[in-house]
Amino acid sequence: MFNVCVMQLTPIIILTYLIFKDKHLRKRDTPEAKKVFLISVIGILIGLVYLMSGLCKFTSLYSVVPIVLKEEPYAYLTWGCIGEILAAWAIIEWNLFVEYAIFRSSDYEAKRSRLFKIYGIAVVCGFVIVYLLAVRFLGAGLNLISFLGVSMFVFFALGIYFMIRSVVAVRLSKKTRQAPSFLRLDGFIIPIALTYLLSFLSIILQEWDARSLGIAIAVVLTWRSVTNRYKYVDPYTGFFNRSFLQSMNEYMEKSGYPNGIGVFFKAPGTGDRLVPVLDSFKPADSEIFSFGDGEFLLMAGPQKESVIKLLINGVKLTASEEGDIQEIETEYAMRNADETAEEFTARLIKLSER
Repeated sequence: MFNVCVMQLTPIIILTYLIFKDKHLRKRDTPEAKKVFLISVIGILIGLVYLMSGLCKFTSLYSVVPIVLKEEPYAYLTWGCIGEILAAWAIIEWNLFVEYAIFRSSDYEAKRSRLFKIYGIAVVCGFVIVYLLAVRFLGAGLNLISFLGVSMFVFFALGIYFMIRSVVAVRLSKKTRQAPSFLRLDGFIIPIALTYLLSFLSIILQEWDARSLGIAIAVVLTWRSVTNRYKYVDPYTGFFNRSFLQSMNEYMEKSGYPNGIGVFFKAPGTGDRLVPVLDSFKPADSEIFSFGDGEFLLMAGPQKESVIKLLINGVKLTASEEGDIQEIETEYAMRNADETAEEFTARLIKLSER
């Protein structure tokens, strides 16, 4: 019982401390913070699940809980299924977090999140209904053990699938022209993979696993990569910031980064209200930079001057109608034929500092 308490209380304390220590996690004021906060809460719930499993077996709760929560192998399989559902949920949320880090689109992440929630709720409700029916009509027996064992491995495999899916998404993004995500996938994958291995061994050995501890370590390492990412990415908009613009020349040359034009939009005092408008008007092969206080730079491939003016007019009109932004200062620059990528970027940096 002491080992169970130490194994599960340690990650609960680590994750709780991290949430209260970091202001972004505490306030959940950025897209990454919302996801990492949710994963942290799931990690705490996993710890509580396995802690409760021990309490049901070794304390006075033994006399009041149903047989499927205290007698082996039913208790192990029941609590294990709950733990695997939560672990799969944590990895799915991490998958969404990785996709946001790649595409940096809150709308895209929100749509994917809604879709996964619908499927997730359906799967969990189906499992609960079938489980209750099995307990009610089959009772404690071989059929119930078989159902719980299969369900446990299904959720186990689901978590592994979404880990692989995240790695594949990152690898595919690197084959196309994608901006760097500034994330260390190994910071999450290695602790989770190790605890998956330990969990598999625990299934064989009938011992409680260290899943919550693995998630706690993964969350701490992932959040460290997020705070490093904030050096180059505006945490509130997901756009690159001035620091990245100042150090992007080497990346531009290697990837064919869009550097034909640069359009500045300045709407002081409007915060991030211009973000959805710029997102809807930006060309397919383009990038938006956020300089703070309603100031943005849109970089894109070579465009005719008439197209640039149409884009500016469209942004101004939509911003006044939908964002209630009446005053927007604009300025644009076009890369000269004899101008290198480095020289054009340097010119844009000087323009942004005026």
